[in-house]
Amino acid sequence: AVCYAYVAYQTGYLKAHYPVEYMCAQISSEIGNFEKLPGFVAEAAEMGIEIHSPNVNAGMTRFFPEGEKGMSYGLGGVKGVGTQAAESIVAERKRNGPYKGFFDFCARIDTAVINKRVLENLIKCGALDCFGLARARMFAGLDMALSRGASERRDREQGQTSFFDLMGAGDGSSVAGGSSDDELPDVPEWIAREKFGYEKELLGIYLTGHPMQRYRHFDGQFTSVKDARRIFATLPSPDARADVRLFAWITSVDQRMSKGDEKKPPAPWAILKLEDMEDNHMEGLMFAKDYAKFGDKLAPATAMVLCGQIGPSFRDPSDMSFVVREAYRMEEVTSRFCSSATLTVHEKDVTEEMLAAIQEKVRAFPGMTPLRLHVETDLGKTACLEVRDTIDASEDFFHAASTLHGVRTAASLRSEIYLDPANARPRWRGAPRR
Repeated sequence: AVCYAYVAYQTGYLKAHYPVEYMCAQISSEIGNFEKLPGFVAEAAEMGIEIHSPNVNAGMTRFFPEGEKGMSYGLGGVKGVGTQAAESIVAERKRNGPYKGFFDFCARIDTAVINKRVLENLIKCGALDCFGLARARMFAGLDMALSRGASERRDREQGQTSFFDLMGAGDGSSVAGGSSDDELPDVPEWIAREKFGYEKELLGIYLTGHPMQRYRHFDGQFTSVKDARRIFATLPSPDARADVRLFAWITSVDQRMSKGDEKKPPAPWAILKLEDMEDNHMEGLMFAKDYAKFGDKLAPATAMVLCGQIGPSFRDPSDMSFVVREAYRMEEVTSRFCSSATLTVHEKDVTEEMLAAIQEKVRAFPGMTPLRLHVETDLGKTACLEVRDTIDASEDFFHAASTLHGVRTAASLRSEIYLDPANARPRWRGAPRR
């Protein structure tokens, strides 16, 4: 017991005084165990450590400190890459210098250790972003790059020299045989949600962004997973429930079938895995009656507003239960819940061109939702102006308005938790509204 206590003291001291170095060592020890590794990476992020993306031209096999409060994501920690492939990438870079481009990288790697799946995962997680190319282009051109790379390696092994070998590799985006990164297919870049999803899948965390960040204009207007747990902890009595509108990212939908009986046939219901932008997690339950109405809207990798009740679990009163009554996708939330919209600008940014651009956006989305314009002054005051035109408070409007320089958007929501009046009646005693 004394030995264990001494080791606990040592690790506690290191974590308190050398947090970056300690977490690098801790996470690196879990390389190869992807079930545990993402949890430690998330813990490092919660400690305020900045997690830098994996990088084939700067990263190492293991996680290592970068700057005062930063950590470089170890190549070996990427799901599906592993230590052997990462060590091969790093060793080649040390022998012959940084990789000059995507084709150069594919020509120099050891394909006996690094297969196509490893390369796909490196592209998806952003480890090849150092080449300045869209991930979708590299992914689409991977077969071509591997084929050119294999041909180049055969030429080197046979001692053949091309005109490009004699002239040098140019600006660095070409391999010696003349293949240029400009030859990659010109395909559209992956949408943000797809990119962030790949990062979550392969790194265990959202690194360069979160798929929910485009809904920032709803900040503070919905309950987050973190807020839900705080509300649950403050319920006034063991049988109390709280009505909430939860804004969450659905990571999985596990459909089940009820047993049924003589009066009711078996019916589908679902268990939802949910998380928020701060990587807090919880479960939601949607029973058969509500699943019949809203089940077709539920899908993994989707941001949704879920209206329901939180309270003690039926199995374990110390654990939280969230029963979902209504579910709405984000593209319909603004039109259903929005009571007014606000555009905020600072007086120094107000010009005739800006006002004309705002007017153009407003007229492009006619509807029934009132719009306000807030003008902030250098004195810290805000002038509130009612706009004559009403708008369609859709996601498209908020996205279009947010592209204007100096314009911030916000949506004010109706106070009712549920859109279906039948759900507004408390189903349990002591059910507060939140």
